[in-house]
Formats: sequence, structure tokens, C-alpha cells
Amino acid sequence: MNSTDQQDLPKDPPQQEKISLEGCLKSFEDLASAEEKIREGIDFMRSSIAHSSAPDFRGFWEIRKRCLPIFKEVETGPARTQLWGEYIELTKEGRQLKSFLDEESAFAVEQIDIAITALEEKLGKYSDQSEEVLSNTPEVLFAKEPQSVEGRSPLYQQRQRRLNFLNTHASHINALRKELIKTEMRLRQKNKFFQRLSKLGDLVFPTRRELIKEISDFFVGDVESFIEDHFSESTFCEEKVRRGVFYFREEIKSLQGMAKVLTLNTHAFSNTREQLSSCWDKLKGMEKELKKESSQHKQLSSENRVAVLAEVEEVIAGLQEDKLSCDEGLKWLDE
Repeated sequence: MNSTDQQDLPKDPPQQEKISLEGCLKSFEDLASAEEKIREGIDFMRSSIAHSSAPDFRGFWEIRKRCLPIFKEVETGPARTQLWGEYIELTKEGRQLKSFLDEESAFAVEQIDIAITALEEKLGKYSDQSEEVLSNTPEVLFAKEPQSVEGRSPLYQQRQRRLNFLNTHASHINALRKELIKTEMRLRQKNKFFQRLSKLGDLVFPTRRELIKEISDFFVGDVESFIEDHFSESTFCEEKVRRGVFYFREEIKSLQGMAKVLTLNTHAFSNTREQLSSCWDKLKGMEKELKKESSQHKQLSSENRVAVLAEVEEVIAGLQEDKLSCDEGLKWLDE
């Protein structure tokens, strides 16, 4: 919208109670004088286009049409002249607003048509040449690929790349549907757009659902295999896990990170997160114990180093003062 359009359009006034068309028509029946009827009609016309974002053109033109013959019943004078001036001015404003909104709607219709056409071309090419299209889709990147799914990496890559392509276009279809709902246009034109979007949805959503189920089932199976091998009641060995606690910690973190990258269904995401969190809880105590032991070992090593250095210095001093022979010095150090 350019600056001229913005200047020509009336600004929306503060929100006020809107007069209904039915209420205005009833007032026409109840009011006695023609002048009162016209004043009521002008008030209604003004309120109908007061909010340029949602004008009531149907009511506006209906009341305008009804007011016109009533002017013949009003005596010539200042009151009639004033009312006629307001009537003409409101008519101009209504036509101007209608013209602007028609132009805005035409532009929106054109943009929606362009967007849908582009989607039709992309998805049509995907249906006919899916491998070629997917070759231009970026690879799926995990922060760190879990070792427990290393052999199935191509399987995840292939399906998630397809899903990334379909997810993008599913979002575009949904966004266009929302835009279409709120855009004013002829009903016939709107229905045609919805039909085109529905056909595009048939190319995207069923395949997307199938792929989400497949990749979810694969991931659930891999997580369950990992747990069965190391953390189930029958296989969990505290000493074994304790020795590899840092490996298991990284493996769990990698699986959790993978779950965030993959397009999983809600059930798969929630269940695997709960299962992996349970494994993580088993590692917490072990990790703390190992860190404590490591700290104690470092402290002991440091103390031993100080003691050994002191003995070495004492032997060197003895040798320099000829209090010890080389054989005696070596024997002392061996002890």
C-alpha cells in the first residue's frame, strides 16, 4: 500500500456500538418524520464504513438506497441541505473504500494464485522426479550420531529428508489456507482456491503421515534395543555401566538430540524421552562417584609425587656431600 492510499482512506475511529441493519430498518418504521429517518440512516451509513478493515457494505448500500426517496419528503431548507451534504459525502467515502478494498483483494488473490501455482509446480515435480528433487534437499544433520543406530543411518537420512521436504510444503499449504480464509473475494473464486489446495494436500499429507509413522517406529525400536542391551532388568550390570558411564551418557544425549531432529509422532517422542530419562537417572549417581574417585586419585597422586621428589632431593644432597655412594643412593630410591 502506498502513501497516497493511506491518506485517502478514512482512519478507523474509536470502537463504538454498531447499529444493526435490522435495528435501522425498524427505526425507519417507528420514526414519524422524514428528517428523523434520514438522520438515522446517515448515522447507520457512517457506522457501517467507520472501520475500514471490516466495513458492512451490504447494510451501507441498502440504507443509502432507502434514504434517497425519503429526501423528497423533507422540506427545502438548511436542515435538508446539511443532510444531503452528509449523504453525498458518505456515498463518496463508501465508493472510495469499496474501490480500495477491491484493489487490495485483487492483489491478494493474485498473490495467492502465484503461491499456489508455485506449489503445484514443485509438488508435481516431486511426484514425477522425487529422487532428483530430494537430491537438492540438505542432508539431515545430528549434533552427534548415536553409535546404537549407526547401521541404520541411511534409513533415517532418506526418510527425514523426504519429511523435511514435505513438512516445508505442508506448512505452506496450511499458511495459504489461513490466508485464504481471511481474504475477501468472490465465493466462487475462494472455493476454486480451496479445491486446488485440497489436491496439493492429497499429495503431501497422506505420504507425510506414513513417513512419520515409519520413522517413529524405527526410532522407538532402536531406543528399545539400546535399553534392552544395557538397561533392562535382565541385562543391567551396574559394574559394566559404571565402567562405561561416560560412553552411555553421550549415547543417551545423542539419542535425545536425534529425537529433536527427527519428525516423530507425539507418542514416539514422549515415550522415548521418558525411557531415556530413566536411563539417565541411573547414570547420575555413578557419574558423581567416578568424579569423586577421580578427584581422590588425583590428590593421592599429587601427594605421592611430592614425597618422591623430597626423597630424590635428599639422595642428590647425600651424593653431593659424599655421604652416600651411587649404589647406596640407588638402593634407597628402590626402597
